[in-house]
Amino acid sequence: MKDKKAIKIVMFFVSILMLSCSGDDNSNVIYNINEESSLVKSNEKVLRNQEVNFDLIGINGDNFSEFATFYVDGSVMVGNVFSSSVEGVFNIYAEYDLAGTLTTTNAKSVEVFIPKRKVLIEEYTGTWCGSCPRMTAAIEEVRELSEDVVVVAIHGNSINTGTDPLAISEGMFLKNYFEIPYYPSGIINREETWEQVQPDYEPVIGQPLAFAGTNVATSIGINSQLIGVDMTVGIKVISEENLSSKKIIVFLIEDKVLFDQVNYFNNVPESPWYQMGNPIIDFEHNDVLRESITEPLGNTISNITALKEFSVNYTLTISEDYDATNLKIVAMIVNEDYSVINAQFAEVNEDKTFQ
Repeated sequence: MKDKKAIKIVMFFVSILMLSCSGDDNSNVIYNINEESSLVKSNEKVLRNQEVNFDLIGINGDNFSEFATFYVDGSVMVGNVFSSSVEGVFNIYAEYDLAGTLTTTNAKSVEVFIPKRKVLIEEYTGTWCGSCPRMTAAIEEVRELSEDVVVVAIHGNSINTGTDPLAISEGMFLKNYFEIPYYPSGIINREETWEQVQPDYEPVIGQPLAFAGTNVATSIGINSQLIGVDMTVGIKVISEENLSSKKIIVFLIEDKVLFDQVNYFNNVPESPWYQMGNPIIDFEHNDVLRESITEPLGNTISNITALKEFSVNYTLTISEDYDATNLKIVAMIVNEDYSVINAQFAEVNEDKTFQ
């Protein structure tokens, strides 16, 4: 702890406390010591053992940290660098002598968090596939039970049954690469097939839920902006582990796509699609894979060390046929064998922080 010293500088009459997360040049948060600033974020999130630097900055940008004492939850900090090995919300403020008056800055809350897993379900489906609505219904049931679910519906064509207007070449590539044997198929975290129990081949609801919301080391943030047909997508990643040589995958997906769906359940009284027609006219298809913004199997990440934030930006021009209000971004970090470390989704034009 540095000794308190009087600051005999008139220009320091109004001072600010600047908070910046270590390793993130763009995360500076400015606090006015005399009044609340509308520019201040209400919270900062960091990982366990991730260091946060606090500096007392004068109105002209001079650093007066050496004249201040920093406190966390009322206890004196050693120096001006904070970190915690346990999760929780911590309040930090600075105290200094201003022309003989002991002055305290506004407190800043820092949340130390443990990332939660978003389970990825990749649904291989087709508008020509009369059994596929069964898996669609199972996905909605899973979503009702957990918010920690990310879904990508990958439409494909059938040599015997017909083509799907929602199929794209990247989706067919993924179907062939992962040797998807039949439709519908569900793949969980690119590690295991979603079991379908006979005789009705109902997906086992508890299988993906076993992953959802569990603790992991890696968190993903997403922000995007769409102006006309021009889209920018920003991805941020932070991890307690080294992510070098891992891969990042980013998809553009669309909800509420209306297209006729073949229905094998039209004459099955206990089915939710009973007497809805075959095909079901204007069936609502959600989570439809529209574009692979990265390579379908991902782009390699390099030189990403633990507790160091990684960010990357993408630009693309989207089809005018897409409904911008129904578009979402899906991002995932995968291992060398393409198994999913963690995933995240966000609406277009949404800024989703680390979770």
